[in-house]
Amino acid sequence: MIVTLDGNIGAGKSNMLQYLNNQYTSSVLQCSWEPLALWRNVGGTDLLSECYANKEHSYFKAQSYIMSTMAEQYSNKNENVLMNIFERSIFSTHKIFTQNFLDHDFLSQSEFLILEQQFEFFLKTTPLPDVFIYLRCDPETCFERLAHRGGLESGGTVSLEYLQNIHKLYDSFYLDANHHNIRVIMVDSSGPRETVQFLLNLAIKDLLA
Repeated sequence: MIVTLDGNIGAGKSNMLQYLNNQYTSSVLQCSWEPLALWRNVGGTDLLSECYANKEHSYFKAQSYIMSTMAEQYSNKNENVLMNIFERSIFSTHKIFTQNFLDHDFLSQSEFLILEQQFEFFLKTTPLPDVFIYLRCDPETCFERLAHRGGLESGGTVSLEYLQNIHKLYDSFYLDANHHNIRVIMVDSSGPRETVQFLLNLAIKDLLA
């Protein structure tokens, strides 16, 4: 089974993956985090830092590379475990972050169409999730968490407005859109960590059962 754990920046994805990694044996569940190190060193270029610096054409390069590395990560899933759980997927990469960049004119229409074709190709060639777990967290809480930890893992910062825009796209995709018959489980991640862990663990146990 392939599960994707997704949600806004600051929703708690990495922490919750670490929690699950500690709760289950490696023969039952394998966790895979976003390959940030790859994105921050592409032949010596930090694509994420370029994006936060608003460098020209950085958004197209970053989204194309992120989508391809996510597709590769899913293709290398462990066949010997009951559940592979991944942080994010090509769906959120394209349907949320790429869409947001287009909406705010960081991508040209032609760049978006190229990324759209890339996305459609990966849909046909990449193992797709059986289940989406959406860690839904209000953007104000995400913003507070990011401020508390001093920004992003990449060293960049994001505004509350950015998080609000991403939140709307997440809700639109995970709560309203058609997902190729992929099941969606929503977990409220705005509360205390222990509560989120409890709710997430219930969802995982249900899926494993």
